[in-house]
Amino acid sequence: MKLPLWLRLASFTDALLALSLLLKAICPLNVGCLTDPLTAFFFSPLFFLENNGFTDFSKSQEIVFLFWVWFIVGALIGFVLGLFKKD
Repeated sequence: MKLPLWLRLASFTDALLALSLLLKAICPLNVGCLTDPLTAFFFSPLFFLENNGFTDFSKSQEIVFLFWVWFIVGALIGFVLGLFKKD
């Protein structure tokens, strides 16, 4: 059974986020890490949470928010690409 493209792409973006966070966690702090540009890109949706004075999120809630955002972004891209794909 083949999974739909929107689900495959959504799970791919979340897996890529998890891999970049894992690689960033094991990277030493005093040297640069290979995943720094990718991690900075993945953390860019936190901009929407920064400027709200009434919200106070913990680190774990921010990570869950990032996983949800990138799952939705991957699903939308997969859905749009699936519309143009001919089976």
